[in-house]
Amino acid sequence: MKIYANQVESHINKGLPSVILISGDEVLLQQEAADQIRAKARAQGFTERELYFAERGFDWGTLLSHAGNLSLFATQKIVELRLPTGKVAKEGNELLTELISNVPEDILLIILAPKLERGVTSAKWYKALDKAGVIVDVRPIKPEHLGRWMQERLRKNGLRADTDAVRVLSERVEGNLLAAAQEIDKISLLVPAGDLSLKQVQSAVANSARYDVYRLTDAALNGWKRRALKVLDGLQAEGTEPILVLWAVLRDLHQLIGAAHAHKGGKNLNTAMRGVGIWDNRSAAFSQALQLHSITSLYGFLDHASDIDRVIKGQKPRKVRSGSAWNELSLLIAALAGVESVKGLGPKTNFCSANQLRTAQ
Repeated sequence: MKIYANQVESHINKGLPSVILISGDEVLLQQEAADQIRAKARAQGFTERELYFAERGFDWGTLLSHAGNLSLFATQKIVELRLPTGKVAKEGNELLTELISNVPEDILLIILAPKLERGVTSAKWYKALDKAGVIVDVRPIKPEHLGRWMQERLRKNGLRADTDAVRVLSERVEGNLLAAAQEIDKISLLVPAGDLSLKQVQSAVANSARYDVYRLTDAALNGWKRRALKVLDGLQAEGTEPILVLWAVLRDLHQLIGAAHAHKGGKNLNTAMRGVGIWDNRSAAFSQALQLHSITSLYGFLDHASDIDRVIKGQKPRKVRSGSAWNELSLLIAALAGVESVKGLGPKTNFCSANQLRTAQ
């Protein structure tokens, strides 16, 4: 069965299928569809998640055997399979077809892939999935529908924008949904809920702190450790809200991860970066970061950022942290910039300032 990204929420509210394929080149919509499904699964008791990347040399037999093995403490789990190229190797076709056709009751299989080529849809595993589960077809938002999409996005953030305000936002993001979502998230942090005017949009877009935050992440991505930590000190001294710093870091991490997967899937690095909204003026910094960090490390940074978000909101982080948002931001920025001794400066220290991190290099 095939549905579209905007139908995911209503469909899974009727019941979770045993297997779901989410395919398409619109990174933001794919991520959000997957997030909706994971959240629904967690609410239904899927407490464990296993992630597999079907890259060259992938052991399909391991996937099949592990999918049926639960930990001692979990009753249900999500098995997430990523197909970087959208293709399944010959040796994996039969095994994946078998898994799709016989998914255990306590397993939710989620498969993520880019837009599938026509030949892939005739593969045995795809036909089995179409019969046994749900295929989420993620399609780009057409230019003439972008304004309506942004209005809906603003509404979900408690904002109502007039036509001119939406037009300015649209011109700024140039049709890139990931950039649009990031701008709207930032504005929602800076502007109270309610009506959003053109003047407020222009003020938020031109906010001087934004440029300092960009300088921070650019320095970290380039591996300029001392500069990145100095900028972070300056942001804290100027009274910048830590949530604004975290927003910038999360934006870049999501783009890095998207570009890393596309590059591993065979795309040219520049093409991979442009595909997730990384433009030429920042490509050198992102290229440096992609050479410095593995995909596993990037997901680790994302996990750390998620804990910082919880600290800022007054919630308990999932891992042992210091309890200080600025302290954790220092650790995260240092790690992103390439400081290798961050582990010794973890939550056991009372407070770890940027100055302390600089001396640890």
